[in-house]
Amino acid sequence: MSAKHAEIIKLEYKYSGSGLTRKCRRQCDGSRPSCSQCRHTGRICAGYPPDFEFVSAKVYGRQPIRSIRSTTKKSRMTRRTTNPENCLTRTLTPAIQDAANLIIRSYVPENEIPWLNNIRNTQPRICGGWVVTLPELLVVYNSDELLPAAVKTLALSIVSKQQHRRETSPTIRQFYGSTLRLLQQSLTQQGSGYTAEHLAAMMCLTLTELMLGTENDAWMVHIDGISAMVQHQGSAFFAKGIPHRLFTGFRPLLVFKAIISRSSSFIAEQQWVSGPFRDIPATPMQNLLTEAVALPPILRRLDLLLSLQTANSDSEKEALEITLHEILQRLRMWEEEYQGTRIGPLYWALEDSTSQCKDVRLWFDDVTVANALTHYWAFTAICLLHIQKLQLLSQLYILDDTARLGYLRPLIKVCQSIPFLLQESLSLYGPSSVAFLLSTVVDTFRWNEEHGGTEVIVHEGVVDYAKSQGFYFKS
Repeated sequence: MSAKHAEIIKLEYKYSGSGLTRKCRRQCDGSRPSCSQCRHTGRICAGYPPDFEFVSAKVYGRQPIRSIRSTTKKSRMTRRTTNPENCLTRTLTPAIQDAANLIIRSYVPENEIPWLNNIRNTQPRICGGWVVTLPELLVVYNSDELLPAAVKTLALSIVSKQQHRRETSPTIRQFYGSTLRLLQQSLTQQGSGYTAEHLAAMMCLTLTELMLGTENDAWMVHIDGISAMVQHQGSAFFAKGIPHRLFTGFRPLLVFKAIISRSSSFIAEQQWVSGPFRDIPATPMQNLLTEAVALPPILRRLDLLLSLQTANSDSEKEALEITLHEILQRLRMWEEEYQGTRIGPLYWALEDSTSQCKDVRLWFDDVTVANALTHYWAFTAICLLHIQKLQLLSQLYILDDTARLGYLRPLIKVCQSIPFLLQESLSLYGPSSVAFLLSTVVDTFRWNEEHGGTEVIVHEGVVDYAKSQGFYFKS
């Protein structure tokens, strides 16, 4: 990473006020044949302290994370554990492991929890799937304060969300601020060397921002920092192990941010399309994101064309339209391939008998299928909408109802799917996946009305509820 990139990351996480200091540096955890720190960062292990025994954590129940070390180390860890500043508040839970378990239960389906240690048996989530790495990371970096602080902050925000609090509590603000200070200090100490701990901590802060909605673009600042760190590590680093889970778990937000901000992303480069999936094949959801990441630079060029029409506008318009049709064709090919991997229908309609207007709801086998199809519909609508925007550059073109239905129909399906994703049984991993979808729906419906279309209302109450709960990207 260049010195400029390193400095950008440090400035982004600069936080005013006095910070907390790290009390211990990371040490070898004793895993064999190589310690976890070296195994997950690609370094060669220099050796193992002879008096270490490494005990892995489990996600089920309330089993605590323990690291059995020398007597001196034990007493030091005891002092840290009993320090009020290093424990979760009594309103939540007395242990970091409990906080990690709360996060995992919120973002991972219960039936997948027994398979967390098998990366090939877990399903992708749109938001938060990477949290399965927290138990192991907390063990690997158990002498640091940064990750536990980030875990506490996210856990507290989850509790606040569960209690339907409308305002961020002072406790969460305090934890959030302390975590930012710890992150700034850690980045300063590390220089240009970043670890999985930094990525996980920043991801915790990003989810906290998205959940609490403290500022419109604060979550994007965290994503910019993560992007710089990920680029610095290189694509090969994320081909296996914890780094792979972190990358695939956070890749959706990298794509969404690029689309919303109309900015090109490094993850569109070929090395980032194939490198992280060199050893572990990409899931259908990841393949869908690969197609979607081609959209941001096209949308940026289109916005520029709409604002500054020049003598070359016709050729640029034609080139953009061809590219959008190519992306649309690849998306449709993805749908056909995805249908081929499933037996039976991908979704079906249920009529809501409790609604006076008898809204139709779409139902799915599981949240993985719902995530994949709803985002496929959203990406398809984006392509079709912008093709119509290009067509409108011609003064003779009329946007009729048939053309409008092209981009409205897939988004109506998205709205009909939201009740499924907001089911209480889906905890946070269902509702949190509607943020990009709702942003796309709201922006498109608004544009359609501004350009002579009729108002579209589908499950209005459900959509308003999702927005009120913070499951909505504010760009």
